[in-house]
Amino acid sequence: MAKYNKSQLYFFKFPNTFFDSDEIEDILKDDDGPSIVILYLKLILLATNKMGYLGRIIAGELKPYTTEELYKKTDTSKENFIKWTKKLNDVGLLELKDKMLFIEDALNYTNQTVGAFKKQLQRIMKKFVHLIVHQKKIIEIRI
Repeated sequence: MAKYNKSQLYFFKFPNTFFDSDEIEDILKDDDGPSIVILYLKLILLATNKMGYLGRIIAGELKPYTTEELYKKTDTSKENFIKWTKKLNDVGLLELKDKMLFIEDALNYTNQTVGAFKKQLQRIMKKFVHLIVHQKKIIEIRI
């Protein structure tokens, strides 16, 4: 019998016009351009399920990563990380929002498909209906 893979997988909606965008074309003019684009993609994946913010969720609260954590997580030297994130900020792909680094494209590239979103809503409604029926039975028993 096959083993069930419990790791979380995400659908990455990578547009076929990604490399044709003005921002990416500007970055690729740099000598470090390809490395900056790879860093950008790594940062997008780090922002998955965090509303586009580069942070970690602790006790249900989003806390920002430190610069040191980010350059280690992306396997980038500190000097390059600082220089390359400045370039990403200069072209508008990375911004500081609510005292955290934010990537708007992370929302666009990693959101659920429409079908998956509908299925998630369906599961939530099923739990909600079950909860209401269960609460109604408890109320009837107490009366």
